[in-house]
Amino acid sequence: MTNKFEAIEKASKGEITIEMRPVYIINGAVRARLTERAALNKLASLITQREFHKDGRPTNEPDMLVKNENGDEIVRRGEPTASFMGFKEGVLISLLDSLRKEKEIAKLEKQYQAANAKSDSLLKELISAKNK
Repeated sequence: MTNKFEAIEKASKGEITIEMRPVYIINGAVRARLTERAALNKLASLITQREFHKDGRPTNEPDMLVKNENGDEIVRRGEPTASFMGFKEGVLISLLDSLRKEKEIAKLEKQYQAANAKSDSLLKELISAKNK
């Protein structure tokens, strides 16, 4: 078996496909292992919450007492405020821009290293051709 998950894929007759993807960990999050997009969204929420708490602004509408199907009263947390969601969206956009720039820099560094290696090999070929 070339793929260590091939047995699972065969047993499920192709209904389950397993692929390896990066997992991101956010400290302070309840569910810490997330995809890239979910991790950035969670990080934007945490940053926004910290800013709002530091300024003393509410992040959510007031909680409400509602009755569940048993007739018991329970507290339902209020929805996030419009200002919170707007601020969070701005933070998320800036995080996405920063990540995009970092990925572009990493890509350019990789291209630079490849071009540098090719330049070195061409220089060695030139030197050996001159010495013949």
